[in-house]
Amino acid sequence: YADLSSRMMAIIGEYSDRQEVYSIDESFIEWTGFRHVDLDDLALKLRRQVNRWFGIPVGIGIGPTKTLAKVANQLAKQHPAFKGQGVCNLTRLPADCRRELLAATLPQGVWGIGSPWGAKLHQIGIRSAWDLSQVEPAWLRQHFSVVLERTALELRGMACLPMDMVPPPKQQMMSSRSFGR
Repeated sequence: YADLSSRMMAIIGEYSDRQEVYSIDESFIEWTGFRHVDLDDLALKLRRQVNRWFGIPVGIGIGPTKTLAKVANQLAKQHPAFKGQGVCNLTRLPADCRRELLAATLPQGVWGIGSPWGAKLHQIGIRSAWDLSQVEPAWLRQHFSVVLERTALELRGMACLPMDMVPPPKQQMMSSRSFGR
């Protein structure tokens, strides 16, 4: 699986100079310099190539921040409007449509928000990603954490998580036993 992932990430990397391999099956690529290119067409081409070469259906989410790209990726896989093509480009959608999609996304469906935070947010009336994006960031930092503050800012379209171009070193665990003889 790791070899397949490595080859797939190499193909994805051919579509941009800036790629962050996030996990064995996810990566971020930056298309900010592609002003005169139809990003939907480019995403569909990438999706077709990965599917043709590896037999793996992928979802592609396009957004102005990593968090919005992850939301768009989930929409590309699950929302009926995007499921057929497997591409969701939030940057092309009208503001009211983006709002509607974020309003239909539970907070725990947002990258980095687990069930415990989702339950706490629900208790205080934050029931969607849209609601979270509208909360005062300083209040989120004070009552939750800087991570949730950044998530809310990212949902507003303000990039807080830079591209990590150099993968972190692999961590390993080793157990060793010594015997006197």
